[in-house]
Parts: sequence; structure tokens; C-alpha cells
Amino acid sequence: MRTFACAGWLLVSSSLLACGGGGSSGSGAGGDPTTDPALDAVIEAGVKAFRKPGVRGACAGCHSPDGIDIAAIDYDEATIRRRAEADQVGAEETDAIVALIDALRKKHAIVPVSATAYRPYQPGGEVLGELPPEGEMDSYERREARDRVFLASLEEQKLKILDGPIDSIDKAAAVADELDAIDLRKLRVGIPFDRWSEDPFNTPAGLPPFESVAEWIPWHAQRPLLGMDEAWYAIVDEYLADPADEAKFWRFYDAIDEMTEPDAWNGGADEPGVAWNREKWKSVQIAQHMLFRRKTDEYPNVWHGSEPPSATTGPTESARNRAIDRNPIWHVGDIIRVNPLHCTGASTCIELPDFADVPEDEDIRELQTDVIQQSWFWTAWEYDAPLLIAGNGIPSIDGDYFLSTLMNRYAIHHGFLMAKGMVAKARAPLGWLNAKAPDRDRNKEDFNAAGHGKWASPRPFLLTRQLEGTRHVVADPARQPAHTRMVTNAIRMGLYLMKKELDAPAPTVFDKESTLKKLEILKSWFHDGAWDDPLYNTGIDPLIDELVGKVAAAKEIKDPSIQFPDASDIQ
Repeated sequence: MRTFACAGWLLVSSSLLACGGGGSSGSGAGGDPTTDPALDAVIEAGVKAFRKPGVRGACAGCHSPDGIDIAAIDYDEATIRRRAEADQVGAEETDAIVALIDALRKKHAIVPVSATAYRPYQPGGEVLGELPPEGEMDSYERREARDRVFLASLEEQKLKILDGPIDSIDKAAAVADELDAIDLRKLRVGIPFDRWSEDPFNTPAGLPPFESVAEWIPWHAQRPLLGMDEAWYAIVDEYLADPADEAKFWRFYDAIDEMTEPDAWNGGADEPGVAWNREKWKSVQIAQHMLFRRKTDEYPNVWHGSEPPSATTGPTESARNRAIDRNPIWHVGDIIRVNPLHCTGASTCIELPDFADVPEDEDIRELQTDVIQQSWFWTAWEYDAPLLIAGNGIPSIDGDYFLSTLMNRYAIHHGFLMAKGMVAKARAPLGWLNAKAPDRDRNKEDFNAAGHGKWASPRPFLLTRQLEGTRHVVADPARQPAHTRMVTNAIRMGLYLMKKELDAPAPTVFDKESTLKKLEILKSWFHDGAWDDPLYNTGIDPLIDELVGKVAAAKEIKDPSIQFPDASDIQ
């Protein structure tokens, strides 16, 4: 059995990991699974019921293959029976499923975690700041309050980027090293991540039923393709028999797209709604594998079975395409961005099954859309800090969509993301400098991941594109000065570290034209009315003027065939 370190959300949110401490009590899972033929027989019968198609599909079409996720969370018998009845599961199958969950808990010595407290992947295991009362939706005011708590926590840690202006290479390097060392899985944040499942039944008395789709479990089940039940479940059972074998896990996961389809009864869901639930179900498989079965905070190796990224040319197109497909958590946030819960003139709102707990109020729908994006994007970022496998689109890789969800209410989180993300991009493996993307069309997006791995490149600085006007919306006097310090110091850090690279013998630059264009924009930005601060603008003009000369004199190392980044994409 693979060993693991007790870290981050593992400490608090999963007592079954037997780490102790945090906000969850219990001895946790102990040793190897119990060998008991009677338990195994109950589990075998229960799994058959769990996989039996019902009116709304099989339980296994929304959960883990064998119900381990339900066993790991403290859903009691009454809850399981009530939810089964709501999904029109037969009485005999319901009895078998209840027995299955009980048997899994006994076999694996599981101490279930709290269904209301458990938030998968929540960094540090707990949310910073005050959460809304049970049965109430979060508010913009609480978000801003938690952002202030996040600022206080960074100040308590004496984060260097919050100090005075960075005015030397040594200071810049120290700030970058500090940011690089921060483990995103351990750093507590004020963004509440989605719970495994929401349930209006638990709404406190006197309040209207709390409706939310900000949760992990999908509302639309998947099923094996016609005639492929036996082949599909053979792959599933091979994985369940040996979950430590990563090849078997990825064979199971990759087969989802090859061997399953949405259940025919979709309750009126449209195409984006079906796709969103499918990505959720794929995310459930990642989470159940990591959290409930393998008990680890290490994401499965997305390059398994592919040629790993080359040290000179990055990944092959097919390998990166597969890696992106194995990152469903990001896609959950992205689909709801494109097709939000609330209808606006600029986008088409998503249609979910008519039995889903979607709130009627448009304002609450908009708020839930934000909550889902922030939670799922941040979760994916924990495991892909440079956003190398976020998707094919340039804005996804440059963090545009992610950053924009944080700007208004989570300004300090926004500033931290920008600074940490710049370091991650500049310190990505050098093979990504000329990396191709898996896009099918032969255009500039074929190289949308290129430019990572250097400060003398436009790539790290593209994270600044969302800054225009940001200071105006950070009206809170407790946060605005700190946000200014973070974003201006992040840029100053990058400029001084670009200088460090260009001061070296035989300096090189990736994409001179775009780098020069970005330097020109940054110089103007520092003197924009929203950001013109003498304290943080000191020395910026001569520094950028010096960099312009050094970039012009440096050797170009961009592959001539690469069309992106180009000056037309730089803002």
C-alpha cells in the first residue's frame, strides 16, 4: 500500500486517512481491507444493485463504481433510502445498496467524514473566514470579508510580496523563491469549495429548501454504450481489484469517453448540461480514486501511457491532448463559465435536468455560477500551477477566465494568483518554450502553450491582462493598498528576473516582438491613472528602457514555425 503524507485538506477533511488532528475526529482507516467472505458477498450483491439501471440511470452512473464515496461520507441509512426513493430505485435494490455501504465501511474500517463539513480538495482542510449559515447562500459581503481574512493570513506569514517595492534582482529572486515554495494544497483560502453533495432536506426548519448545484455529484447519469455493459464493467472491476495500479485506473478513466454515454432520460438537459454533468462524473472518478481509495494528495500522473514531455520540445500533440482530457476538474468550471446558470444577453444559460435543485432566483443562480467557477478552477490550479493542461484556448492557459472570477470580490486572492502564477509559468520545464498544442486547426493556437520556462518571454506577463480598471473595483480601503502592492510587486519581480536572465552571458529571449510589445504596455500601465503610485513606480521607466535594449540585443530562440505568442495577442 502506497504511503502518503498528512497534508492540506487531508488533515481535516478525511478522518478515514487516519492522519488525526484538524476538524475531524476518529481513528480512520486501519491497515489492509478486512478479509471476510460474508462481507464480500454482501458487497458483490450490493454492487450489482448499485449498477442496475433505474428510471434516472444507475447509481454508479453518478457516483464511484462501487459506492466507496457514499461509504466514506456519513450518509446514514435514512438518507440513503430517501435519496434512493427520490431516484425511483426499487425496494430490493435499495436494501442491497444500504447493506453495500455498511459492508464497505466495515471492510475498509472507514470512519466517515461529515457530509456538511467535507469539501474535497479544500486547501488546508478548512475555509478561512466565516461561512454562510446552513441553508443560506453565500453573499458578496461574506466573500469580501473572507478576502480580508486571507490578507491577514498572508500578512501573518510575512509574505515578502506584501513588503515595499521590489527594487533589485536579489529581492525579486527572494520573492519568487518564496512564492514557488508555497504548496497550494496547504495554503488556506477564503474560497469555499463545493461539498460532495447538497441536499435541500437538510435545510434548517423555518427556511425555504436550500437549492444548489454547487456540488460534486452530477444530476445526469452515464451508462455503458448499448451492448458494452459486460466489456465496460470488466474494465471497471479490473481497476477495483487493484486500484494501486495506475495503468488500470487510467484504462478505466479513459474508457469513459470510449464506452459510456449520457443516460437516455435526461430530464430536459441541453447539450452543455449533459457535457457539464459528464465532466463532473469524470471528476468524481478522479476524486474517489485519490481521496477515498488511494488516500493520497497526489494527482494521478496525466502523462501515464503517453510519451512524457520532452526537455526540448514539450509534449507531443497527442500526449497533451490526453493530459487535458484527464483534467476534468478544470472543465467543470469552464463549461459553467460559457453556459452559466443565469441567463444573460452575452451567453446562453445551461439547461439542467428538470429535477435538479436549481434555484429559481436569477441573482442566486449568478452567485452559484461564480461559486462553481472559483471552486473548481482553484482546485485544478492546485495541481497545475502553470496552467499547462487547463485547456486549448489561449485565455485558459493565460488564466484570463480564472483571474476574472476573482477580481471583484476576492481581490487579494486575485493578486496572489497572479504573482504565484507568473512564477509557475516562468519556472515551467524548458521544453514548454516551443511546445505545440493539440488543436486540430493549423493556426496560431497550435502553439498556445509555447513561451513557458523563461522570464525573458511574454508568457509570464500575460497574467497581467486582466488588471485594467481593477483598482477601481477594489473600493475596500482594507484591501486596495495590499492589492496594489501585490500586483505591482509581481510585475516588478518579473521585470528584475527578466533582467537577471538578460544580464547573463549569451542571453536569449523568446519572441522578441511580443516581449517588446509587452514591455511597452507595462510601462504605460504603471503610469495609468488607476495605478500611478509614486512609491511603486519608482525606477520603473529606466528599468524597462534598459530591458528594451537588452531584449533587442539578445538571441531569439522562438521556433520560427511558431505563430503564437505574437504581438496581436499581447495586451
